[in-house]
Amino acid sequence: MAIAIIIQEPKLRDKWLENFRSLAPDLDFRVWPDLGQLSDITFAITWRPPHNVFENLPNLKAIHSIGAGVNYIFETPNLPHVAILKVVDERLTHDMAQYVSHAVLNHFLKISRYQKAQLKSQWSPSRPLPQETQIGILGLGEIGAHTAQTLRKLHFNVCGYSQSPKPHLDFQTYHGKENFDLFLHQTDILVCLLPLTAQTENILNYDLFYKLRKNAYIINVGRGKHLVENDLIRAIDEQQLSGASLDVFKTEPLPSEHPFWKHEQIHITPHIASQTIPARVCKLILDNYQRQLQDLPYLNQVNQSKGY
Repeated sequence: MAIAIIIQEPKLRDKWLENFRSLAPDLDFRVWPDLGQLSDITFAITWRPPHNVFENLPNLKAIHSIGAGVNYIFETPNLPHVAILKVVDERLTHDMAQYVSHAVLNHFLKISRYQKAQLKSQWSPSRPLPQETQIGILGLGEIGAHTAQTLRKLHFNVCGYSQSPKPHLDFQTYHGKENFDLFLHQTDILVCLLPLTAQTENILNYDLFYKLRKNAYIINVGRGKHLVENDLIRAIDEQQLSGASLDVFKTEPLPSEHPFWKHEQIHITPHIASQTIPARVCKLILDNYQRQLQDLPYLNQVNQSKGY
């Protein structure tokens, strides 16, 4: 049995291979495109694979993403019916909560305004109360729930929305299509932490923006395809939204001519909210491979009917 590493970008591929081999030098790693005897491969480790690569692996049992996202795997044509696995790492969860907290506080405390005032030698203090701001977390998986609890510790009012009920959470949550608008209507700062599926693509659109409170703020750390980019600019220009913080984009790197770069009310970062660290994550992935060898249930298996 062999493990295929299917990552197209050479530097990224070499970095991951080095970490895997340092942890498990005796395992048979095959590196795309030189996979050798295809029938040997039972486990694939991947990031943004080429089209149709999996259909030629007759004994493949599982495909493991090197990140938390798996939407790119489902976009692969002729995907075989095998287990799809994702990374769930406590560090990624904490990193995301830290990033979102910073984005919330930067907007809430008007830090950008004070930076501009400093350049003009202007002294104009103003300090709002966090209890007067309602933050809505769109997506209450492990990362969303942890982010919500982190913001609550900063004394913000927080509510959340998910597809299914979350009775174990000790703050206000909403679920189901019938409650979506109710969730939006009370939100001042909307944080998108959804997985990308056919149902969530383009969910951050013009209609949604006008269901939020006036001067609402958008933080998107989910996926770039969640956002209709022109709708965001339009809603800001119409003063329905006060601005946005974006860490993910439909095209990455963000093209140099993109209007987001120079928009004063849109803050962008280059997809750094939470980043996978190979030395840590490789062990998690190899643990799942060992579970395959021992015929044990995989950890962090994706529900393919939901897409996450």
